[in-house]
Amino acid sequence: MLDQLGRRVDCEISYMIEEIAEIDRFAQRLVEDGFDQDERISGARERVASARTGTFLAQNLRHEYDRAGELLSLCLDMAIGAGEQYTGPAEALLARRVEPEMELLGSFHIVGKS
Repeated sequence: MLDQLGRRVDCEISYMIEEIAEIDRFAQRLVEDGFDQDERISGARERVASARTGTFLAQNLRHEYDRAGELLSLCLDMAIGAGEQYTGPAEALLARRVEPEMELLGSFHIVGKS
């Protein structure tokens, strides 16, 4: 059981790092394409970067991941009015973020219950 848990944690850490990078790349695209006039996305990107510690300790990574979630929310708001070339990728990022959470909830079992 502990081996399985260890593998799950390794996968989650990798997943979180990849997702943070994908969200940041999308946010950068919005900024470069002129959709950050009020600089909210730029500010959120800075908060993600400031949360980055360079370590893989779960607490530190969760903090960075949470900041990336806030960035994604801003990106989604901006993408809605920006056209399909932005809404499609934004929705894909959201779906990717929700999918593992739903998988975890779907596989939750109370010990001793079937």
